[in-house]
Amino acid sequence: MDTFDTNTVTDCLLEPVFAVRTNGNIAFVNARLLELTQVSQDTAIGSEIGWLEQFVADGFDRLHHTITSVSRGETADQRVNLEMRHPPSAPVPRQLTAEARVAPLIRDGELLGALVAIRDITVQRQRRERLHVLSRTLRHDIRNQLNVVLGLDEITAELEDEQKQKRVEKAVEATECLYAMTEKTRLIERQIAGEPDHSSQNLIQIVSAAAAEIRGGYPDAVIEDPVTESAHGEVTNAFATAVEHVIRNAIEHNDSPEPRVEITVAESLGGEYIDVRIADNGPGIDPKQAEIAEGERQMDQSTMHLDGLGLWTVRWVVQNCGGNLTFASNAPRGTIVTLRVPRAEESGSPA
Repeated sequence: MDTFDTNTVTDCLLEPVFAVRTNGNIAFVNARLLELTQVSQDTAIGSEIGWLEQFVADGFDRLHHTITSVSRGETADQRVNLEMRHPPSAPVPRQLTAEARVAPLIRDGELLGALVAIRDITVQRQRRERLHVLSRTLRHDIRNQLNVVLGLDEITAELEDEQKQKRVEKAVEATECLYAMTEKTRLIERQIAGEPDHSSQNLIQIVSAAAAEIRGGYPDAVIEDPVTESAHGEVTNAFATAVEHVIRNAIEHNDSPEPRVEITVAESLGGEYIDVRIADNGPGIDPKQAEIAEGERQMDQSTMHLDGLGLWTVRWVVQNCGGNLTFASNAPRGTIVTLRVPRAEESGSPA
């Protein structure tokens, strides 16, 4: 089999790619970057990245800092969001949203610099913004109408017909449930909207903070924190909300006289991942809901309710972190929920 030339392979990519040496000079640019910038290879090779600033409307300083940090071995893989303009000389240049991924460039164990790949995410961002506006508008109108129905609760006591009174009470209960659903969707939208912002975070601190928050609202429940001092994972900021939801869910649906939740955090798969394991002594999870949360079953009319939506959100968050969500039976009763995410070095530590 013929040996592939690295330049030939990268020139076939539709995304702009370039490499920067540890001294800050550009060592390589692919054909796509040259095509978009209209800069010659002779001009680009050996220069610093300053000439790229004319194409970046916002985020160039962050990009420059990240490239410098990664090329010197101070940080591992990083993602930087950019607002681009193309072409910059046009009277009204096209505005683009892009994501630059910066990774260490290593050969034979030696750090040579940083490799940068720029991906256009304009369409994804616009679609997300439009869905956000639509969701916010619908939710606002629904909540206004629900408030009208909830007002019936005030006149229920005045009804002399007991049957009518019960019907109104059921309507109010259903409305309260629907109102809670709008609150849940608002939380989901806030937590998973936007591009995932990954970073190395101490999972022990995340778990302990979530446990402390929930413990205050359920004084009769026993929540055992992990004993490990530190375990870092590559997660998004929404991961903390996912952990809190699982712990709260384990308490709220627990029918045991002494609700108990035990949380452990440990490395798995040869140290490549960190498992946050949340075990309870409750009644167990509905198999259908577990299949939905694990991605093995689509949500349908029979399973589309508040609890399933919450676990579905947890799966979204964990997947955005590059991990997975699993369920198992606890002994003698209960459920074990495991949130598995990639292990990361402590911030500031060498990768």
